[in-house]
Amino acid sequence: MIKKEVLIEKIRWFWDEYKRHRLGLLGLGIIIFFVILAILTPVLAPINPREWQNPEFWINNPTEALPIWYNVVSPTKLPEHKILTDYVVEKRTVMGAVTEITITYKFNYDADIPPSDVDLHLIYNYSKAGWYEINVIRPDNTILPLAQREKYEPSRTGNPPYRKELIIPVGRSEICRRAVQNWLYKNNIETNRSALSLMFLKIDVDKGVVSDETIKGTYTLQVKFTIFGEDPAFTVVSSKLVIGGKVYGLLGTDDHRRDLWYGILWGIPVALMIGVLASVISVALGVMYGVVSGYAGGKVDELMMRITDVLMAIPVLPILIALAIVFRPNVLNIIILIALFGWMGISKVARSMALQLKETQFVEAARAVGASAWRIIFRHIAPHILPYAFASLALGIPGAILTEAGLSFLGLGDPTLPTWGTILHDAQVGGAISKGMWWWWLPPGLLIALLSLGFVFVGHAIDEIVNPKLKTL
Repeated sequence: MIKKEVLIEKIRWFWDEYKRHRLGLLGLGIIIFFVILAILTPVLAPINPREWQNPEFWINNPTEALPIWYNVVSPTKLPEHKILTDYVVEKRTVMGAVTEITITYKFNYDADIPPSDVDLHLIYNYSKAGWYEINVIRPDNTILPLAQREKYEPSRTGNPPYRKELIIPVGRSEICRRAVQNWLYKNNIETNRSALSLMFLKIDVDKGVVSDETIKGTYTLQVKFTIFGEDPAFTVVSSKLVIGGKVYGLLGTDDHRRDLWYGILWGIPVALMIGVLASVISVALGVMYGVVSGYAGGKVDELMMRITDVLMAIPVLPILIALAIVFRPNVLNIIILIALFGWMGISKVARSMALQLKETQFVEAARAVGASAWRIIFRHIAPHILPYAFASLALGIPGAILTEAGLSFLGLGDPTLPTWGTILHDAQVGGAISKGMWWWWLPPGLLIALLSLGFVFVGHAIDEIVNPKLKTL
């Protein structure tokens, strides 16, 4: 009971001292903020982090899109990304011998520039040959063709009903380019605008002039199938219309269409795990090594310290790079490698403290009553070094986080997880700086700096409390 009261009193004293350090409180607030985000990551970013490197998982996202809040500060309203799955299917018979099946999509467009693309995905079953047409009815009632009498035939293999997947990317489709060029020729309009741009820009058909201004309002896209006779097998299996936006998500997307919000959030628990575990292991190794060396003294102490000096003289980063290449890069290996090369500094401090503590009266008394060396080390010396170990632990976490980020930036991190260093590596490979994609590299860089700064503030505050000589008036 007395020990519990003493412990509570020490914690209370420590907190009273800690509250006097404003930077320490700021650092603690930063760490708590990141810990809360790490806990809420599965809720805020509900994906399997292993999907980060799966391109199929992000296929419906726009590429290189700005954050959606960019429209708040931008004078030009950029198009938002939309995936339309609502459509209407109508069937009618013309002159008793021709069947027309029309699939209609409607969407509202209010951006100041055309989207990055418009992709039509349509899967349907059929048994007879026919053709399809695609038209866009714009808000000014201009009908712009995107496909004209494109034939489709029954499959030569298998039995009906046949299944066909129709994918029309308006901005990259030769079918759309050809249809729009024919329409421009018939209306005597000369322009080098793409089919995608002409779908949204104002066109003065009478004057043959294309404006730089978009038409805002409701657009109707229709896919009309024409079949001679009846085709009872014709059914729409699934369909969607993707309006490729230039803004998407809270942090935009990269050139692989990945939502950076998910990558940044999942980088928080990974960074905390790597930083904390690597620092705990390295500090524990360093404290035990230094205490044993200092308590043993003599030739044992001399040999152990020379080993430490040799290891401290080795350039760590090249060795880590070499080892990361040799061993399969994953989070566990990275933590072990960082810890194995991060314990030497704290061992020097632990040794110097152990040299002083082993000459104290309570250690001499324990030795006189027959306490073993290991009991003296664990029960009487190590507990006095723990406060300094906690300060070293907090100060060692930023180094571990930065080391992992450096390895990942060089392409030697865990390829299966989204880490801040991996995102920076992908940004560098993708030419994010030259492309002006600040939203790709700036957030992970700032978060690495902010999280490291939080632990540095906490570490220095603890160091000043446990080491009165560092206190300033």
